[in-house]
Amino acid sequence: MKQQLRQRLQKQLEQMNKTEYLERSQGLANQLYQTEEWKQAGTIGLTYARFPEVATLSIMEYAYKQGKKVALPRTNMKAREMHFYVIQDLDQLELRPYNLYEPKENPRFYVSPKELDLLIVPGLAFSKDGSRLGMGGGFYDRYLPFFKGETVSLCFKEQLIESIPVEAHDMRIDLVLSEKSTC
Repeated sequence: MKQQLRQRLQKQLEQMNKTEYLERSQGLANQLYQTEEWKQAGTIGLTYARFPEVATLSIMEYAYKQGKKVALPRTNMKAREMHFYVIQDLDQLELRPYNLYEPKENPRFYVSPKELDLLIVPGLAFSKDGSRLGMGGGFYDRYLPFFKGETVSLCFKEQLIESIPVEAHDMRIDLVLSEKSTC
C-alpha cells in the first residue's frame, strides 16, 4: 500500500514543469519564513532537495542571509543512519548514492541532534495530523527520536492527503505547511 502511494504521488508531482515547480516551492518557503519555528531557529537541518521534492536551495540561501547555520544530512546506507553537518557553501557537498547531494564527511562540521533547532523533514505525502510517508528508507524515523527541536515539512497540495498508513516506528511532524493550509 505504501509503495503504491509513493509511486502514484511521484508520478503526479513529476507533471510539474520547472517554472511551476520553482514558483510553488518559493511560495512554501515564504510560508516557512513566517513561522515562529523558523524565526526562533539558529541552526536548521534540511536536505538538498531534488525534483520533485519542494526545492530547498532558496531556503538555504535565505537562512545564510539571516545569519542562521544550515546543516545537511549525510547518510550511511550500510548502517541505515544519517548525521548532520553544517555547510557554509555548496562546495562542501558531494554526489552520493541515489543521486543525493550530501556534505563531505568532516567531523569538524558534525552537528548532534540536540544542536539542531529546526528540522525540515522531506517526504512524499503528509496528513493534517503530522503523519508522513517518506521514501521508504526509514532514516528520519530512526533520527527523530534523538531530535528534540521542532519539525516542519513543506508539501505541495498534491502531497497533502486525508490519511497515511502508519506503523509503530513512523514519527509524526510537528507542523506541516502546504499550499492548502497549515496543519
